[in-house]
Amino acid sequence: MLLRYFIDENGRRVYTLKKTAPEGSQTFSAHPAKFSPEDKCSKYRVIQKLSINFSDDNILGMASNFSTKTSFFFSTTKQNFLSTSGGLSVDSSYHLCSFFVGWKVFGYTLTEMGLYVYDEETGKGHYRTPAEARELRNKLELEHERRLKKPIDVKSFPLDA
Repeated sequence: MLLRYFIDENGRRVYTLKKTAPEGSQTFSAHPAKFSPEDKCSKYRVIQKLSINFSDDNILGMASNFSTKTSFFFSTTKQNFLSTSGGLSVDSSYHLCSFFVGWKVFGYTLTEMGLYVYDEETGKGHYRTPAEARELRNKLELEHERRLKKPIDVKSFPLDA
């Protein structure tokens, strides 16, 4: 049995397996070679399989494409005397600025999330004293050790039915 089609009143293709349409007219062959991928009315689409060719030329082309896209990360040009003798080059000053910005962000994060505590009773915030921070660290270490030393109960596994 081959797929066939006929044209309905609206001018659309209607696909069927029968040789005659409901009106009695002859249906046309809908051989896959005659299918159009742009045919929106088709219930059956042309399936195009994706084939990846791993020949040597293709691998070299992919490697070349990859190296082209990542080449801006690595400088291949040599620095001339003016860029090195004038103090810091543009590239190294960028790294220096990035380091200081990152250091500042790390400091603010550590201070606000680790050392600064909001007291709900008084409604004010204060920085932890070294004794409070030490006590908190010891408490967290004990809790972590207790969790590691706790034996695993093999008899009651949560995923067993």
